Amino acid sequence: MFPLKNVVSNGEREESGLPTISAFYGMLIKMFFDDHSPAHFHVQYAEFKAVIAIESLSVIRGHLPRRAQELVLD
Repeated sequence: MFPLKNVVSNGEREESGLPTISAFYGMLIKMFFDDHSPAHFHVQYAEFKAVIAIESLSVIRGHLPRRAQELVLD
């Protein structure tokens, strides 16, 4: 069985353990169903990573190339 949560020493979850819920054009969308607020998902694209708020669709942390961000938000 896969662990639902991977916690590192600082108390935050390990991003590599996030379940992938979608993959397209080389982008991986990852999310825990019961993660901390605000509701968000993680995007990994090549060497880029970003965390995006679901309600506002704003980037909370990280950076994506413009075109990749547009595809994710679409």
